[in-house]
Amino acid sequence: MGPLPTSIRGNKYILVIVDYFTKYREAFPTPNQAAYTVTSLLVNEWVACFCPPIQLHPDHCAAFGSRLLKGVCRELRMNKTRTTLHHPHSNGLVKRTSRNPTIILRTFNEGYQSDR
Repeated sequence: MGPLPTSIRGNKYILVIVDYFTKYREAFPTPNQAAYTVTSLLVNEWVACFCPPIQLHPDHCAAFGSRLLKGVCRELRMNKTRTTLHHPHSNGLVKRTSRNPTIILRTFNEGYQSDR
């Protein structure tokens, strides 16, 4: 999600990850949407805490189509699927979470901007 106003730590984007089974979600501030940044957050912040998901169902951000992420998915035995282009409702839980101002403000508060 983004770009948003740049935070004190230089973050302009928010990566939202949702577990479809438990509905647990987390939002991570990021400085960019580069493949390395997104893959690092996925592995270091999500997989390291919860284990690799059985299936990864990202939107059409370019980072999710990278060879780096495809290789990580292959190594961690994650089945990577894609949403249908121009049909955002196929990834509805993430889209709904992204519209929830509480999640966004908790992650990226304009007044405080702690980035976490």
